[in-house]
Amino acid sequence: MCTIDNPELDALFQRYYLDTLGSSKEPGESGCYWDISRPLVDSGLEGIKFPYGTVIRKWETITKPTTLPDFVGYLSSFSAYEKFLESNKDPLPPLQKSLMDLGWNGEVNVSRPFFLLLSQKP
Repeated sequence: MCTIDNPELDALFQRYYLDTLGSSKEPGESGCYWDISRPLVDSGLEGIKFPYGTVIRKWETITKPTTLPDFVGYLSSFSAYEKFLESNKDPLPPLQKSLMDLGWNGEVNVSRPFFLLLSQKP
């Protein structure tokens, strides 16, 4: 899950990610709009056993100055956002306004973690 280097902005984003999109829930649970377990993905697939000898899980993070329109564009690419829109009003315009009201002017550093799974087939 990405983070914003401003604690107030980050807290607002976390509420959107966890509560609005239901990212702390499992698919099929009420209020979860993901088709895959976000807790599992956000853990780097930690609980998955792979049929290979050794699996190396390597986390990396890209931190980049990001404008508010670019960040909202990124959020609009989430599959859970599209599924949310099927039965709810668009949450991004009010989120964008709230982020702006909290001081997102210009660029803010946004960190996007990702993981690699490295292994060799036996």
